[in-house]
Amino acid sequence: MTDAKIEEVAVWLSRDHPSFKDGMVMYFRMAAALLRQTRQDFFLLPLVFTQSVIGLERMLKLHFGHDKKTLQAMLDDAVNGGLIRDHVFSKIEPLPKVWFQDAVPDSAKEPECHARKLAICIPRLRNQFFHGHYILNVELLELTIQTREIVDALLAVHPRSEWSYDVAEVKAPSVIVVK
Repeated sequence: MTDAKIEEVAVWLSRDHPSFKDGMVMYFRMAAALLRQTRQDFFLLPLVFTQSVIGLERMLKLHFGHDKKTLQAMLDDAVNGGLIRDHVFSKIEPLPKVWFQDAVPDSAKEPECHARKLAICIPRLRNQFFHGHYILNVELLELTIQTREIVDALLAVHPRSEWSYDVAEVKAPSVIVVK
């Protein structure tokens, strides 16, 4: 990935929104700052992802108005309630199968809906990382973008404030991964 593309994604991640409460933008500014550092140290990418997940979890807690539910439960509620649908994502690529290991019973099929897949794998990856399982995968950058897209979708329906711009008009930058 080029320096210019990293900068484009970092600027997009760190943009403010008038409805961000309690310094929420700082989670995404920190993710952007860490992303910029991946130019010198790619091993920071998992921290970029986890920082964006912290921002997503905070937004879900503000949206649902409580701190008692788990990230998994709030994401499930958001998907089940139609707040997060596949159309909010600028790009949908297959996720690594290993991210779903043991998450879906053998008798059940992998979810078809991308939003449902994210509701399963985002909390799992966050928990794995915070419990000592280091995850380094280039797809974490796309997942980071999708966490911000989820936040933007929640901001678009959040009833607490008036918006100064339409979140749908701010498109996610594309990420081209060379493997």
